[in-house]
Amino acid sequence: MARGSTGAGVTSLQKALRDCYGRNIAVDGVFGPATKAALEYAQGRAGVNQDGEYGPVTRNAMLWGRYSIETGAKVRCT
Repeated sequence: MARGSTGAGVTSLQKALRDCYGRNIAVDGVFGPATKAALEYAQGRAGVNQDGEYGPVTRNAMLWGRYSIETGAKVRCT
């Protein structure tokens, strides 16, 4: 995924960037400039190439939120 992408995958990425990396971005399913900047930040924290594009290397290196089945609240990022 990269700038211009839309959909549920972008929404999940945005949620992880917000919840696990503290980026103040909208969770709207649109991969725009704020999502790209937040992803570059997360890539830097994960020690991978900061190209602002989401692919398998970034996916495997990023932290992802884990949520409670009962409440839906974030439990931790792993």
